[in-house]
Amino acid sequence: MSRKKAELEAGKRLPKQRPGPAGGKRDENRKFKQQLLLKVATALFKAQGIEAVTIDEIVIGAGIAKGSFYSYFAGNADLIQVLFAPLAAQLDEAFEKGKSRMRLATTEADLFQTYQEMAAQMAVACLGETDLVLIYLAESRGAPTEARQP
Repeated sequence: MSRKKAELEAGKRLPKQRPGPAGGKRDENRKFKQQLLLKVATALFKAQGIEAVTIDEIVIGAGIAKGSFYSYFAGNADLIQVLFAPLAAQLDEAFEKGKSRMRLATTEADLFQTYQEMAAQMAVACLGETDLVLIYLAESRGAPTEARQP
């Protein structure tokens, strides 16, 4: 079975609802393991690049069984999407606020202030996620692949 097909199959196996109550021990363990996988993946992506890192390397670095990886992510592309989602949401929010304020701007000074505020909000988001920004900048130079999406 191809890697892509295996990832799709793994995604179909993900339960719609996890056992255990929200905030319970199982929930805490899931969150801890997912964050551990994301932390290890970030370090590996930063050091080697997205395409060079395998799921095997991520799970070995996290000390988690490979099968457990698929309990949290459908595959490498899913992991990357989850990894970048918070930063992407912050940047989207900055753009949306900026667009709304630009529509209301009546003077050049209002427009300039809107751009300044949008840039400041984006800078704060990027400075909070410097590793992800470095990964993004390094990866944006390569050809798009399944794991390397815009």
